[in-house]
Amino acid sequence: YCSVLLKNNSVVGLSQACKSPIRSIDVAFTEAFLNKEHNKDNKTTVDETLADVLVCDAPVHLCDSIRTLADKGLKAILQPGGSDADQELIDFCNEHLISMIFTGMTHISH
Repeated sequence: YCSVLLKNNSVVGLSQACKSPIRSIDVAFTEAFLNKEHNKDNKTTVDETLADVLVCDAPVHLCDSIRTLADKGLKAILQPGGSDADQELIDFCNEHLISMIFTGMTHISH
């Protein structure tokens, strides 16, 4: 499974070949966090947003990384959908004003 985190139209976190969708999101989150830490001295303004958009090639389940991303400014999730846990994530996104886009197809693999 693969996940990508984007901020200002740039990749800030990327995972690939993970064995689970949740692990994929966790790895991309860690990469985005490390990227932010590495570049924090280059910022003249304080921007707490870690990533704007999460793109996944598998159905997304609510996990700690998504909760943290929501607290750090996540605005949208793009995913194929089709999980039994979709409604839980939809409810979470509605509560946190995060746009959810279900496409019915993968976006990264192939």
